[in-house]
Formats: sequence, structure tokens, C-alpha cells
Amino acid sequence: MSELVRVMSDAHRELIRLLQNWGVGLMEEVEFPPYTVDIYVPDAHVAIEADGPHHSRRHDDKRDQQLYERYSLVVLRVQNELLSHPDKLRVGLQEAFAQCTGDITARLTRCRNILPWI
Repeated sequence: MSELVRVMSDAHRELIRLLQNWGVGLMEEVEFPPYTVDIYVPDAHVAIEADGPHHSRRHDDKRDQQLYERYSLVVLRVQNELLSHPDKLRVGLQEAFAQCTGDITARLTRCRNILPWI
């Protein structure tokens, strides 16, 4: 049986570095079967995906919808170009986290039976 080896892009590593520098608690490469999310922020029950030029909007939208329907997981997508504007990125993420934490208890309750580690 072969193992899937995931290679992080430079943008993905930079996004993780920025989030850690800002004090955001995160987990990397977290399984939400059948998917793996780039970054999971437990305090907001949010996934963050680093999107480069290889991403397909139609595929990503379907995936994000399935993650929300199954796990009540909100997916935030960060375009690689936004990493060159960290202040703008930080404000946008703070606003998104604030919106997501308002209903976090209900969202976590809906998926605890599926993922007991949450």
C-alpha cells in the first residue's frame, strides 16, 4: 500500500507562518474524510485553504459545500497573491473568524458524533 505524500507550497508555508505569528492556534493537514484541509483553526471551527493557480473554482465550491454539510466546517480560501498584503489578509481573517465564532457551538454539536476528537 502506498502512502500519499503531501508537499506544501511556499505560499502554504507562508500562510501557516503568518497565522502562527499572529497567535492563531492551528492544525496542519487535518482529515475531514474524504478530504484533508490545509489548515484547521479549532477555536473558530474553520478550515483555511491556500489557493494557487491550480485550483478549480467549481471543484472547490463543491468540496467546500460538502465539508459544510457534513461537518459544519466553514472553509476560507486565501489566494496566494493575498500573502503579499499581510495586513489586508489579517483583517479579512479576523472578520471571518468573528463571524464564524458566533455559531460555533451549534456547528460543533452537529459534527461531534462524526468526529469525536473535535
